[in-house]
Amino acid sequence: MKVSRSDSRSYLIIGIAVAFLISFSSCAGVKQLHYFNDLPDSTHVFLPPMSKEERVVEYGDQLNIMITAAEKEAVAYFNAQGAVMTGGQSTSSGSGGSGSSNSGGTAAPGGYVVNSMGYVEFPIIGKIKVLGLTERQLKENLTKLIGKYVKDPLVEVRFTSFRVTILGEVEEAGTFTLDMQNPTLFQALAVAGDLPNTAKRSDIQLYRDYNGERVMIRFDLRKKDVLYNPEIFQLRHNDVIYVKPFKKEVFMQNFTFIASIVASLTSLLSIAYILVND
Repeated sequence: MKVSRSDSRSYLIIGIAVAFLISFSSCAGVKQLHYFNDLPDSTHVFLPPMSKEERVVEYGDQLNIMITAAEKEAVAYFNAQGAVMTGGQSTSSGSGGSGSSNSGGTAAPGGYVVNSMGYVEFPIIGKIKVLGLTERQLKENLTKLIGKYVKDPLVEVRFTSFRVTILGEVEEAGTFTLDMQNPTLFQALAVAGDLPNTAKRSDIQLYRDYNGERVMIRFDLRKKDVLYNPEIFQLRHNDVIYVKPFKKEVFMQNFTFIASIVASLTSLLSIAYILVND
C-alpha cells in the first residue's frame, strides 16, 4: 500500500506533536530535580536578612577559651591547659589529651570538652557549669570569675566543632564535623556530595535535638520557603538530615516507559522522513 504525500505529511505532523509532548513531559520531570522552582524568573532575587541565633553549649561541645591581660604571668596560669597567647597568636599546649578520650571536661588540643554533666574544668577556678550558655554568657561569667585574680582580663570564647549527620539518598552519607560556626543547609548538603536524581526533594526531614527541644521538620527543597525559614536554612549543632529515595519500581517504570516511547517515536519519524522524500 502506497502512502500518499499528504498522508506522510500527516504522519510527520503527528510524530512532531508526540515528540513535543514527550519533550514537555521530560522537561517537567527534570524541573522536579531543581531547587526552589517557585523563585521569580529574575537575575536578582533579594532575600530578607537572616539573623543568626546564638548557639548554646551542649554536651560534648569543644570550646576554645583564651585569656589575655596586661599581667602576662598571671594570665599564663589560666591558659596553662588551653590556648597560650604568644606574641598575639594562640597555640595549644596539648596538656589535656584528645577530644575523643577527654570525658572529664578538661582542656583538649584546641579547646575544652564539655563533660556529661555540662561542666568544664578551668585552671585555678575549677569546675564551671557551661551547659545551656551562649558564647556571650560564658564570656561574661568567666570575665567575672577571672577578674578576682587578674585585672581587666579579656576573655574570648569560640566553638571549635559543629556536627551534622546526613542520611538516606545522598552521594555520601555520614556524620560530618564542619569547621564553621553557623553552617547553612546548602553547606551541609555540599559535604554529603549533594542529592542524586533518585533523591526525593519534596519530602526531606530535619531531626533536631537542641537546647532541650526535640523536633522533626519536613520541607520541600523545590520551594523557595526554605530560603526564608531560618529554622531550616540555618542549621543547629547535631542536626540530622534524612533524604528519602524515590521508590525504585516507580523510577524504573518511568524510565522504561519514556525509553520505549522515544524508541517508537524515532522509528515513526524515520519512516515518515523516508515516505516524504520518496
